[in-house]
Amino acid sequence: MSNEDQSEAPATNPSTSEESTLFNVSIRSWTLLLLVLTVCIMSVTGIEVKEPLYTLVGLAVGFYFGQKTKGTK
Repeated sequence: MSNEDQSEAPATNPSTSEESTLFNVSIRSWTLLLLVLTVCIMSVTGIEVKEPLYTLVGLAVGFYFGQKTKGTK
């Protein structure tokens, strides 16, 4: 095997490639959706949204979209 052949085959860990799902949607996605909807509904209904909740939602969105995607370098 040459160095090119080895670099094309990415190392995958089967235990981390599978993600928990509910209705074929990841649990991370459900959690993010729940947090964002909570803040939106609270804003629309006039309930004061405190700063820690804004920070939590911002961190969750950043974590979700900041994850390493499945692709090549």
